[in-house]
Amino acid sequence: MASQLRSEREAFLRDRTCPVLVWEDAPSLAFPEPDRQTTTLPSYRPGARASPEPLIYEVRPGLRVPASDDARVTVGRDAGCDIFLPHPTASRLHAFFRQDPPSGAWTITDAGSQNGTYLDGALILPGRSSPLPGRASLRFGRAELLFLQPAALEEYLVARPS
Repeated sequence: MASQLRSEREAFLRDRTCPVLVWEDAPSLAFPEPDRQTTTLPSYRPGARASPEPLIYEVRPGLRVPASDDARVTVGRDAGCDIFLPHPTASRLHAFFRQDPPSGAWTITDAGSQNGTYLDGALILPGRSSPLPGRASLRFGRAELLFLQPAALEEYLVARPS
């Protein structure tokens, strides 16, 4: 992504219409695309060396169903989630994102997870929506990710060593 930004900045920014989640310290183990027929997880070893490249997930409504005013983007360790987060402290359905159509503002809601969802270090109460700024630290259980709107993604990639 960083090389695309450097070589084709205008096209890169034009193509980025949704925020992303960046998992910088994702385990270096290869996580195959989950089998959509089962919720079996790939093996995970706590303390495994982090991958040098972060995992980047697009937070895009309508991945599984057509976008609607109530479209939500689910995150969890269940293979049926829009964002598959293979971490043992993430719940099957951990949380979900929503975008307000008129304003374009994003929110996150904890879906009653066992280990909690944290926004910039503060626990989100289950079932309550919390507004997301352009850049935020999110924690799903012990998995720490960055939420980045397109402008914040550009800043992140420019600051990241090649």
